[in-house]
Amino acid sequence: MGHAATLLEDGRVLVSGGNDGVRDVAGVEAFDPSTGAFTAAGTLSNARADHTSTLLPTGEVLVVGGTHASFERFHVPDARSVATGALPATRSENAAVRLPNGDVLVVGGLVGGAASSSVLRYATSTSTLSSAPSLAVARRRAPAVLLGDGSVLVVGGLGGAGTPLGAAERLVDGGVAWSSAGSLVTARSEHAAVVTPSGRALVVGGRDGANAFPTSIEAYDPVPAAFVPSGSLAAGRGRAASRATLLGNGRVVVVGGVAAAPVAFVDRIDEVGATSDLPVLAGPASLGSPTTTTTMTGSALVAPWRIDGATVRLVDSEGRLVRVTPSSLSPSSLTLSTPALQRGFYRLFVATGGPVGGRVVRIEPRPATGTIPVVRRRRSSPTAPRARRSTSASCATRSARSSPTAR
Repeated sequence: MGHAATLLEDGRVLVSGGNDGVRDVAGVEAFDPSTGAFTAAGTLSNARADHTSTLLPTGEVLVVGGTHASFERFHVPDARSVATGALPATRSENAAVRLPNGDVLVVGGLVGGAASSSVLRYATSTSTLSSAPSLAVARRRAPAVLLGDGSVLVVGGLGGAGTPLGAAERLVDGGVAWSSAGSLVTARSEHAAVVTPSGRALVVGGRDGANAFPTSIEAYDPVPAAFVPSGSLAAGRGRAASRATLLGNGRVVVVGGVAAAPVAFVDRIDEVGATSDLPVLAGPASLGSPTTTTTMTGSALVAPWRIDGATVRLVDSEGRLVRVTPSSLSPSSLTLSTPALQRGFYRLFVATGGPVGGRVVRIEPRPATGTIPVVRRRRSSPTAPRARRSTSASCATRSARSSPTAR
């Protein structure tokens, strides 16, 4: 328990640290879904539990805090940490989110035995930590997510008095202060948050002020910066043993959890109509092999953005930075070199040294000839997401096997 898991670029899952019931451990294991087996993958420099682990653009994994006041950069091929450093104090129950430029924001947490408002920024290029703008409200056990415009949203959590918070805060990339982002309908902690292809952030499960586990789902819409009820789970659950994951087809799957007893249900959430107005961009000619260039066309692509001296970044549905090299950029088209891309949803950012422009896009295969323009289809009438409960093992298997390809 208390371990961290990170999805690697090769599809394996790296599991680090934790507590074996007697002591904290430093062991690292890798799970290969193709074989269904765990293998030893090295050790951390320091045993720890209740830490965060974040995949860096280099393919390394940043491990921060927990029960040991340090951070380390774990190099997967060498099965060891290649850079370490000290934290100002022990920090656990915090959140960590990777920014569009590859840096990592470490948000809040339990510091010195109390909920903290402090925020740290890890610079990937120099492997150093520095102070970042502090939260307006101290909190721990609060998820943080990267929105489509490059800003970071932190939601709920436990406050200084140990009671669940409803308040949310938002920090724009390069901003000097967090701003209010509204309040949850139901204050909660131990919940999960995930950004959907529509650009909204879904807040799922958790524990409320009455020590109950709400089934309600809430959605944060950046415009008009408000939370609204958006359906319900089949069963309430805390986040301690559950995770909400965005699949490549735009659905969100929530697996397991802990309430009065362990929760075995699998919920699948469909945002009906939420993807109807996404830009549809041309993907590479072959989605299963390395590619040289990908051309995306259409006036809707970069029209709101400045294009002089721009840096382009592409982030997949798991928050991983896709290494791209733009070769041309204009108000009507974008051409960039990419690795192999899978059909699905991505977040596309254009940074110009000032504000970051961003949008969620759905990448489809390119036809044999011609290009696919950016298409904006008519938005369907708003409909609340539906949560479906798996009622048998076969249903759970089907949910788990949902293809990460857009349908």
